[in-house]
Amino acid sequence: TRGVVTRSAGRSGSSSCPARSYLHDTDSHRHSAICTSGGKAREWGTVGGVPHPLLNPMIVEAVEKAATEHRGRAWVHSAFTDLNHRATHPCGIFTGMPFSVFAKLDVSPTGEEQFAAELSGFGLIRSRTTVATPVPVAGGLVVTGTGTLLLSEALPERGAASGQAAEGRVAGDYAAIGHALASLHQVRGESFGLAEFDGFFGPLPQPNQPVSSGTWAEFYAERRVQPMLRLAVNSRYLPSELARDRKSTRLNSSHITI
Repeated sequence: TRGVVTRSAGRSGSSSCPARSYLHDTDSHRHSAICTSGGKAREWGTVGGVPHPLLNPMIVEAVEKAATEHRGRAWVHSAFTDLNHRATHPCGIFTGMPFSVFAKLDVSPTGEEQFAAELSGFGLIRSRTTVATPVPVAGGLVVTGTGTLLLSEALPERGAASGQAAEGRVAGDYAAIGHALASLHQVRGESFGLAEFDGFFGPLPQPNQPVSSGTWAEFYAERRVQPMLRLAVNSRYLPSELARDRKSTRLNSSHITI
């Protein structure tokens, strides 16, 4: 199976290294031993012959430690499925029993803050709707020396892991997706925005605080357009003819100060 790495514990035969595990890449049919002799890992696992960020021994150890805490007894993974082709972050599933772990890695300076906002979003959805959300593993957030991990119990896969999830879906699945989305859209707040916490638009901070007028036009102007416009001007990505001598602009009669 493309992108699947299996692991079996044991010694390295005649090797002098008491390797803790062996990773087998079924694409390239190559084995990569992670030697933990002396507590120091010498190599990390590969997918398709390329080192995968989530198979860094430090990351693997953090995932297994969090899953062990979540389970209340020892948990180790037996395989890894690469899902990088489905996301903008390095991600994948560590297969184990009685549950598998979905892991996502962010190595940016704001990774912890971004994933915290994502977890807060899951909590908000759970508190206000009946829509199922991922179950966080050991709190869901793990900070390591190589980045921040977002961990949750993995959902059963549909179709081949090497393809798109849609390959294994049937008509009823799409209906369920539509019902879940409709349920989310039926939730109403007292005003436009979200007082509980701010979020992110990709890697960019996105303020959610409601505005004083309570109107959609002002909220959209002040919390969505203005921050992006300010970033565009400050980063000099906005064409000079548009940025030059423009101290302010207007959108739907709402004043935006740059």
